[in-house]
This record gives sequence, C-alpha cells and structure tokens, in this order.
Amino acid sequence: MHPRSFAPGILGSLASAAGVTFAALSTHDYASHLDRQLHGTHCSFIPGLAEASADNACTKAMYSPYSAVLKQVFWGGIPISLFGLGAFLFFFAFSLYLLLARETASKRFRLGYLLCTVGPVLASALMLVISLTKLGDVCKLCVGIYVSSFALLGAGRIGRAHV
Repeated sequence: MHPRSFAPGILGSLASAAGVTFAALSTHDYASHLDRQLHGTHCSFIPGLAEASADNACTKAMYSPYSAVLKQVFWGGIPISLFGLGAFLFFFAFSLYLLLARETASKRFRLGYLLCTVGPVLASALMLVISLTKLGDVCKLCVGIYVSSFALLGAGRIGRAHV
C-alpha cells in the first residue's frame, strides 16, 4: 500500500468539510434575511470566530442580484450557496469512498472524481469574477468556498496521479 494513497481521500474530505461549513453558513445567513430585517452575517475566514455583523462584504454579496436564482419565481429565490452545500456534501461522500477504497478504487472512479471536481472550480471562478467586477468586494465566506473548490481539484489530481 502506497502511503500517499491516503492523500486524495484525506485532502478531499477536508476540503469538502470546509466547503460544507462555508456554504452552510452562507445559506443560513441568506435564509435569516428572508424576514426582511437586518441581521448580522458570518463573514470570517474562520467561521464562528468573529461576531456576526451587519456591515461587511458578505452582506453586500448576499443582497446582490447574483446571490440567488429564480428570485422572480420563488420568494427570496434559491441561494447559490445552497447548490454549493449540496455539491460539497456529495464530494464529502465521494472523498470518503476514495479514502476507504484507496488503491482498490478503479481508474474510472478516480478519473470521474477528477472530472467532477472541475465543476466547483468553474463555478467558483465565475463567482469570483462577478464579485470582483460587479460588486467590487470579495466575501470571506465565498473565498473559503473558492479555496475549498480548488483544494478538491487538487485532491482529484493527486488521486488520478496515484493510479
């Protein structure tokens, strides 16, 4: 058993867990604001460490037209972070399998894992461009999601390299 066979599963699991945390806080903040009252948002690189405040980049991003889809169809719309939450939960399970199966995971599985990790990276890159060009500010929770997405891609690359 190659000692680095643990690396893709561990990195993927940690990246997914971080992504779940950041996306869950972002989704929670969005849902809290549906009552149309001003609440503090969790805008920190270390979730839960800083006090939630009402004036930060995360609040600006949350109130932007890019924070949710189908706002005209559903009251409040569906927050983009909810899709991230689902994706990171999926990747957590995917990574746990990779960790438990190690070298018995098939080449197809590893290739599929790598190809699937491209999706979150593309979504993160698009949202980063929107944040920089349209909002002029970057939400710290979003940066956590971006970093988690790129770490997942790294786990996919490592997993594919150890076939």
